[in-house]
Amino acid sequence: MSKKHTLRLMLIAAAVVAAFAVVTVAVAAPRAAATTKSLSTVYAIQNFSQSLTATVHVDYKLDQVDGLGAAWTAAALNTDFQLGPGQATNIAQYLDTTLTAGRGSATISSDQPVGAIVNQLNRVAGVRDTSGSYSAFDSGAASVYAPLVFKNLVTSAGTINSVLTIMNVGSSSTDFNIVYIDGITFQSVFTKTVTGLGAGVSNYADQSNETSLPDGYFGSAVVNATTTGGTVAGVVNQFVLTDALQTYSGFKSTEGFTDWSVPLYLCRLVNGFSSPIIIQNVSGSSIAVGGISVDFTPDPSLGDPSFNISNGTAIANNASFVVNLRTDTTCPEFTFGSATVSSSSNVVVLVNQLQVGAAASLSYNGIRSDSTNTTALSPVAFSRLSNGFSTAVTVQNLSGTAGTVTFTYTPNAACTGCISYTRDVSVAANGSVIQNHRLAEGLTSHPLPAGWFGSATITADVPIAGVVNQLDLDDPLADGTLSFNTFSQP
Repeated sequence: MSKKHTLRLMLIAAAVVAAFAVVTVAVAAPRAAATTKSLSTVYAIQNFSQSLTATVHVDYKLDQVDGLGAAWTAAALNTDFQLGPGQATNIAQYLDTTLTAGRGSATISSDQPVGAIVNQLNRVAGVRDTSGSYSAFDSGAASVYAPLVFKNLVTSAGTINSVLTIMNVGSSSTDFNIVYIDGITFQSVFTKTVTGLGAGVSNYADQSNETSLPDGYFGSAVVNATTTGGTVAGVVNQFVLTDALQTYSGFKSTEGFTDWSVPLYLCRLVNGFSSPIIIQNVSGSSIAVGGISVDFTPDPSLGDPSFNISNGTAIANNASFVVNLRTDTTCPEFTFGSATVSSSSNVVVLVNQLQVGAAASLSYNGIRSDSTNTTALSPVAFSRLSNGFSTAVTVQNLSGTAGTVTFTYTPNAACTGCISYTRDVSVAANGSVIQNHRLAEGLTSHPLPAGWFGSATITADVPIAGVVNQLDLDDPLADGTLSFNTFSQP
């Protein structure tokens, strides 16, 4: 009997509107005070088996508050379908006429290993783009860490609010709480309790509506399932002003570790991009001054030396240390590359990417450095689409030995006339390589012609992990940027 593989997603559904190209967006009534935008979702799912067809089933459920956890009816072609070996497809909620407008979750079951990424986007005509992306969960945990949350925080980038979405990934109802930790005092400021979250159901905690949090609050949070045996997962949306959105997956309590890899950091680039790195202490005790070290390796093409940043104050348990590369002059201007995080005790790592003076904004999760996986998979890859979108795939070598990375691009079935491509790239020890599909194809860039779309399988002779940025930078006032972590395989 085939083993069943399960993924979980938090979704927002839509009224039907016209799609554009592969990375698509949709419309739904706004639900959270953290944003006035109407958002919807589309998820891309990929069969990881290279030899067997995957038979997939999806269960959709409305959220705990608005939908009371009821079943959410979806079109048959979006609940039961097959994916050929290595095949990927897109399931757009805004094209599903059987889904009522609302918000909720989806549980994906398959007889083969699969992975999925979720894009949240605004599709209202005449309204500037807002978009965020995250990778689906294959399991949950008793606790989930959120390194960065906000309520009406005024910053140089604009006022920031967040929404923490919690999903019960267990088989029975669970209670949970959210503990908020202040980003300055490192002390717990409020604990919110929620009861009766049904199996497979999601709950939306909008920090801007939380009256027990003061305006200007920023810090970290911990979600704890308080019912014996309960397991949860979480996603955090960070809304900056009216248009920018950064989305990241909450970290399971089992993911805390002392050594992490950051495939891509950005330091005050010419185009305005920088990447604050947020490190949450999940060790159970305080981390002393100098106990966290971030070692940066600029891209070899820059010729810049490595540098280091460490914590100048002790970091309390569950609190976060922020390395703000937008303001920290230890980081040389106009540099980018990879980094490693070393800590005396267990931490988790988040990377935000922000463009000064523009709405472009995206996030991804750091990667534990102890991974031995040599394959990374991305359900989407595309080059210079007519809607302005391209991907940039960054792969980091997690070892101290130089290696070779092979990018294999498989076209989507809907990509008429498209063929597969392969590209080998050398990668330095602990370094990273980028395939930037916004550039024209060539011997020193990537092999994909304009208009190509599909998926990517990346293999190497060293352990690797990757991050995919989906980019449309044509309108500096719109947020056409999304980021997600690739799926690691042996």
